[in-house]
Amino acid sequence: MRKATAETYIKKLLKTENGKKIGEILREQYEKWKRTLELKDFHHFIQLIWKKYEKEIMKILKGEIQLIGQFRAFAFEEYVHDLILRKTNLKNLGLDVFWNEPIEVWRGIIIDQGKIVEETYTTQFDLTIGKRQENKTIIPLIVIETKVDVDAPRLKAVMANFSLLKTLNPSVSCMLIYVNWNAKKTLKHIAKAVINNIYQFNPEEKDETQKFIQDINNYLTI
Repeated sequence: MRKATAETYIKKLLKTENGKKIGEILREQYEKWKRTLELKDFHHFIQLIWKKYEKEIMKILKGEIQLIGQFRAFAFEEYVHDLILRKTNLKNLGLDVFWNEPIEVWRGIIIDQGKIVEETYTTQFDLTIGKRQENKTIIPLIVIETKVDVDAPRLKAVMANFSLLKTLNPSVSCMLIYVNWNAKKTLKHIAKAVINNIYQFNPEEKDETQKFIQDINNYLTI
Protein backbone atom coordinates (compact mmCIF):
# COMPACT_ATOMS: atom_id res chain seq x y z
CA MET A 1 0.00 0.00 0.00
CA ARG A 2 1.30 3.42 -0.92
CA LYS A 3 2.34 5.33 2.19
CA ALA A 4 1.90 8.87 0.83
CA THR A 5 -1.53 9.64 -0.59
CA ALA A 6 -3.52 12.71 -1.65
CA GLU A 7 -4.76 12.99 1.93
CA THR A 8 -1.14 13.29 3.09
CA TYR A 9 -0.78 16.58 1.20
CA ILE A 10 -4.17 17.84 2.32
CA LYS A 11 -3.27 17.25 5.97
CA LYS A 12 0.01 19.12 5.49
CA LEU A 13 -1.88 22.11 4.10
CA LEU A 14 -4.38 22.04 6.97
CA LYS A 15 -1.56 22.20 9.51
CA THR A 16 -0.28 25.49 8.11
CA GLU A 17 -1.81 28.91 8.73
CA ASN A 18 -1.55 29.98 5.09
CA GLY A 19 -2.71 26.65 3.69
CA LYS A 20 -5.70 25.93 5.89
CA LYS A 21 -8.28 27.52 3.58
CA ILE A 22 -6.94 25.70 0.50
CA GLY A 23 -6.70 22.50 2.52
CA GLU A 24 -10.35 22.76 3.53
CA ILE A 25 -11.44 23.34 -0.08
CA LEU A 26 -9.40 20.37 -1.29
CA ARG A 27 -10.60 18.17 1.58
CA GLU A 28 -14.22 18.94 0.74
CA GLN A 29 -13.71 18.00 -2.91
CA TYR A 30 -11.62 14.97 -1.94
CA GLU A 31 -14.39 13.67 0.32
CA LYS A 32 -16.91 14.30 -2.47
CA TRP A 33 -15.21 12.17 -5.09
CA LYS A 34 -14.38 9.52 -2.51
CA ARG A 35 -18.14 9.33 -1.84
CA THR A 36 -19.50 9.57 -5.39
CA LEU A 37 -16.64 8.09 -7.42
CA GLU A 38 -17.87 10.31 -10.26
CA LEU A 39 -15.09 11.12 -12.71
CA LYS A 40 -16.21 14.75 -12.99
CA ASP A 41 -15.79 15.16 -9.21
CA PHE A 42 -12.33 13.62 -9.26
CA HIS A 43 -11.28 15.66 -12.29
CA HIS A 44 -12.35 18.87 -10.57
CA PHE A 45 -10.18 17.89 -7.60
CA ILE A 46 -6.99 17.49 -9.66
CA GLN A 47 -7.78 20.66 -11.60
CA LEU A 48 -7.94 22.57 -8.30
CA ILE A 49 -4.49 21.24 -7.43
CA TRP A 50 -2.97 22.07 -10.79
CA LYS A 51 -4.73 25.02 -12.37
CA LYS A 52 -6.13 26.98 -9.43
CA TYR A 53 -3.85 26.47 -6.44
CA GLU A 54 -0.58 25.19 -7.88
CA LYS A 55 1.53 28.24 -6.96
CA GLU A 56 0.05 28.55 -3.48
CA ILE A 57 0.50 24.85 -2.71
CA MET A 58 4.11 24.94 -3.92
CA LYS A 59 4.83 28.00 -1.78
CA ILE A 60 3.09 26.73 1.36
CA LEU A 61 4.55 23.22 1.25
CA LYS A 62 7.92 24.48 -0.01
CA GLY A 63 8.01 21.70 -2.56
CA GLU A 64 9.94 21.05 -5.72
CA ILE A 65 8.22 21.19 -9.10
CA GLN A 66 7.42 17.45 -8.90
CA LEU A 67 5.29 17.96 -5.77
CA ILE A 68 2.20 18.94 -7.76
CA GLY A 69 2.74 16.02 -10.11
CA GLN A 70 2.96 13.60 -7.21
CA PHE A 71 -0.11 15.10 -5.53
CA ARG A 72 -2.20 14.54 -8.66
CA ALA A 73 -0.61 11.17 -9.48
CA PHE A 74 -1.24 9.71 -6.03
CA ALA A 75 -4.83 10.97 -6.14
CA PHE A 76 -5.35 9.34 -9.54
CA GLU A 77 -4.00 6.02 -8.28
CA GLU A 78 -6.37 6.26 -5.31
CA TYR A 79 -9.37 7.05 -7.51
CA VAL A 80 -8.76 3.98 -9.69
CA HIS A 81 -8.03 1.88 -6.58
CA ASP A 82 -11.42 2.85 -5.11
CA LEU A 83 -13.20 2.20 -8.41
CA ILE A 84 -11.82 -1.32 -8.50
CA LEU A 85 -12.68 -2.07 -4.88
CA ARG A 86 -16.24 -0.74 -5.07
CA LYS A 87 -17.29 -1.42 -8.65
CA THR A 88 -15.81 -4.83 -9.53
CA ASN A 89 -16.47 -8.33 -8.24
CA LEU A 90 -12.89 -9.21 -7.27
CA LYS A 91 -13.73 -9.67 -3.57
CA ASN A 92 -16.26 -12.38 -4.43
CA LEU A 93 -13.49 -14.20 -6.29
CA GLY A 94 -11.07 -14.11 -3.36
CA LEU A 95 -8.86 -11.52 -5.05
CA ASP A 96 -7.50 -8.18 -3.90
CA VAL A 97 -6.11 -4.97 -5.34
CA PHE A 98 -2.55 -4.12 -4.32
CA TRP A 99 -1.40 -0.51 -4.41
CA ASN A 100 2.23 0.20 -5.28
CA GLU A 101 3.47 -3.16 -4.01
CA PRO A 102 6.45 -5.07 -5.50
CA ILE A 103 5.60 -7.58 -8.21
CA GLU A 104 8.08 -10.21 -9.39
CA VAL A 105 8.98 -9.61 -13.04
CA TRP A 106 12.11 -11.76 -13.43
CA ARG A 107 13.43 -14.97 -11.99
CA GLY A 108 16.66 -16.70 -12.96
CA ILE A 109 20.02 -18.16 -12.12
CA ILE A 110 23.14 -16.00 -11.94
CA ILE A 111 26.75 -16.62 -11.00
CA ASP A 112 27.89 -14.42 -8.13
CA GLN A 113 31.51 -14.72 -6.98
CA GLY A 114 31.72 -18.21 -8.37
CA LYS A 115 28.48 -19.37 -6.78
CA ILE A 116 25.26 -20.24 -8.57
CA VAL A 117 22.49 -18.14 -7.07
CA GLU A 118 18.77 -18.05 -7.79
CA GLU A 119 17.67 -14.42 -8.03
CA THR A 120 14.41 -12.58 -8.51
CA TYR A 121 13.73 -9.00 -9.57
CA THR A 122 10.64 -7.01 -8.62
CA THR A 123 9.18 -3.70 -9.69
CA GLN A 124 6.32 -1.67 -8.28
CA PHE A 125 3.25 -1.11 -10.39
CA ASP A 126 0.57 1.41 -9.49
CA LEU A 127 -2.17 -1.19 -9.02
CA THR A 128 -2.27 -4.97 -9.27
CA ILE A 129 -5.27 -7.26 -9.09
CA GLY A 130 -4.28 -10.70 -7.91
CA LYS A 131 -3.74 -12.92 -4.91
CA ARG A 132 -1.06 -12.95 -2.25
CA GLN A 133 0.45 -16.35 -1.55
CA GLU A 134 1.53 -17.66 1.84
CA ASN A 135 5.14 -16.65 1.08
CA LYS A 136 3.80 -13.08 0.50
CA THR A 137 4.50 -13.21 -3.25
CA ILE A 138 1.70 -11.58 -5.26
CA ILE A 139 0.38 -13.53 -8.24
CA PRO A 140 -0.80 -10.84 -10.71
CA LEU A 141 -3.82 -11.25 -12.99
CA ILE A 142 -4.24 -7.61 -14.02
CA VAL A 143 -1.61 -4.90 -13.69
CA ILE A 144 -2.56 -1.23 -14.08
CA GLU A 145 -0.49 1.90 -14.55
CA THR A 146 -2.18 5.29 -14.10
CA LYS A 147 -0.80 8.48 -15.61
CA VAL A 148 -2.34 11.92 -15.36
CA ASP A 149 -0.16 13.02 -18.28
CA VAL A 150 1.26 10.56 -20.80
CA ASP A 151 4.33 11.68 -22.71
CA ALA A 152 6.77 9.57 -24.73
CA PRO A 153 9.28 8.86 -21.90
CA ARG A 154 6.54 7.83 -19.45
CA LEU A 155 4.88 5.62 -22.05
CA LYS A 156 8.14 3.92 -22.98
CA ALA A 157 8.88 3.22 -19.30
CA VAL A 158 5.43 1.66 -18.86
CA MET A 159 5.91 -0.47 -21.98
CA ALA A 160 9.34 -1.65 -20.78
CA ASN A 161 7.99 -2.72 -17.38
CA PHE A 162 4.98 -4.46 -18.92
CA SER A 163 7.23 -6.28 -21.41
CA LEU A 164 9.45 -7.51 -18.59
CA LEU A 165 6.43 -8.61 -16.57
CA LYS A 166 5.02 -10.61 -19.48
CA THR A 167 8.19 -12.63 -19.92
CA LEU A 168 7.46 -14.17 -16.50
CA ASN A 169 3.65 -13.89 -16.59
CA PRO A 170 2.57 -14.08 -20.25
CA SER A 171 -1.14 -14.33 -19.38
CA VAL A 172 -1.25 -11.18 -17.23
CA SER A 173 -3.46 -8.37 -18.57
CA CYS A 174 -1.68 -5.01 -18.69
CA MET A 175 -3.71 -1.80 -18.63
CA LEU A 176 -2.86 1.89 -18.90
CA ILE A 177 -5.23 4.64 -17.71
CA TYR A 178 -4.56 8.29 -18.47
CA VAL A 179 -6.16 11.71 -18.20
CA ASN A 180 -4.20 13.67 -20.83
CA TRP A 181 -2.34 12.19 -23.81
CA ASN A 182 0.68 14.35 -24.64
CA ALA A 183 2.59 11.85 -26.79
CA LYS A 184 2.21 11.25 -30.52
CA LYS A 185 -0.95 9.37 -31.45
CA THR A 186 1.19 6.84 -33.30
CA LEU A 187 2.72 5.76 -30.00
CA LYS A 188 -0.69 4.72 -28.71
CA HIS A 189 -0.99 2.22 -31.55
CA ILE A 190 2.56 1.00 -31.01
CA ALA A 191 1.93 0.61 -27.27
CA LYS A 192 -0.96 -1.79 -27.93
CA ALA A 193 1.62 -4.43 -28.88
CA VAL A 194 2.45 -4.62 -25.16
CA ILE A 195 -0.51 -3.00 -23.38
CA ASN A 196 -3.76 -4.96 -23.55
CA ASN A 197 -6.10 -2.05 -22.84
CA ILE A 198 -5.72 1.73 -22.78
CA TYR A 199 -8.40 3.96 -21.23
CA GLN A 200 -8.92 7.70 -20.98
CA PHE A 201 -10.46 9.10 -17.80
CA ASN A 202 -11.22 12.68 -18.79
CA PRO A 203 -14.80 14.01 -18.57
CA GLU A 204 -13.90 16.87 -20.92
CA GLU A 205 -12.73 14.49 -23.65
CA LYS A 206 -13.55 10.83 -23.04
CA ASP A 207 -14.87 9.01 -19.99
CA GLU A 208 -14.03 5.31 -20.21
CA THR A 209 -14.54 4.47 -16.54
CA GLN A 210 -17.50 2.19 -17.22
CA LYS A 211 -15.66 0.36 -19.99
CA PHE A 212 -12.72 -0.15 -17.64
CA ILE A 213 -14.93 -1.62 -14.91
CA GLN A 214 -16.78 -3.83 -17.39
CA ASP A 215 -13.53 -5.12 -18.91
CA ILE A 216 -12.14 -6.03 -15.48
CA ASN A 217 -15.33 -7.85 -14.49
CA ASN A 218 -15.38 -9.71 -17.81
CA TYR A 219 -11.72 -10.67 -17.50
CA LEU A 220 -12.09 -11.95 -13.94
CA THR A 221 -15.09 -14.12 -14.79
CA ILE A 222 -13.57 -15.82 -17.83
